[in-house]
Amino acid sequence: VVAQKAQFGQLKSAFGPLQSLTFTGEKVEGDLVTRRNVATFENEKVQLIVSIDGKGIVAALGLRPM
Repeated sequence: VVAQKAQFGQLKSAFGPLQSLTFTGEKVEGDLVTRRNVATFENEKVQLIVSIDGKGIVAALGLRPM
């Protein structure tokens, strides 16, 4: 839970205009070679999908309007 909160803080500072994003889930994608953790955050306007490793957010994978 602490890690998720830290990642959420990084997310908000990295994506300044996307205020009040809520953590909505985390899952593992891919096979043993390409496995990655994917987390989603959303508010009433957008859903942001990010890739995460042990150090925090690696890359935004997508931004979808709600």
